[in-house]
Amino acid sequence: MKPYLTALFCLFVSGMLCAENANWFWHEAMPLDNTTRYFRMKFSLSSKPVKSAVAFSIDDIGVIHVNGKRQKQRQSLETTVRDLTPDLVAGENVIAIEATNMTGAAGVIVRAVFTFEDGKTLAVNGKFKSADRMQEGWQIPGFDSSSWKDAALIGPCNMAPWTKRVNHVPFLDQTGGK
Repeated sequence: MKPYLTALFCLFVSGMLCAENANWFWHEAMPLDNTTRYFRMKFSLSSKPVKSAVAFSIDDIGVIHVNGKRQKQRQSLETTVRDLTPDLVAGENVIAIEATNMTGAAGVIVRAVFTFEDGKTLAVNGKFKSADRMQEGWQIPGFDSSSWKDAALIGPCNMAPWTKRVNHVPFLDQTGGK
């Protein structure tokens, strides 16, 4: 894909971080200071997408994994958009996040868009399973997360204390690419 098209696609996806149903989640409804939590979002793709991007943010610091492959570490509420196409497969996929709350509010938020060869798109919002301890293989598809709990819904993407931070993202599309 040409660099300018990739940039436009990433801008489109970053605008969707606050699109419909994008919410902040955490392991507990009332986050504890100085704790690390683990999150998994499973989704299935009918075929490998021709392009994809994921917009995400973590409060306070964390590392994102896609199908077991470590992506870049994030901190201080940086909103990041990554092209994940090389790491995706037809079938089950997992976005996994190891997140640490240093103090105060805590949350993770993810919005992904996948575009397929026929031009159709699929938007995926984070509804996470979470755990308070690391388990071997937690970042890969096929991991049994049945003992993990549903992550607590903290609130919509533009809620306080993240309102000002989220407003720095250009919200170009509120439909999720539908």
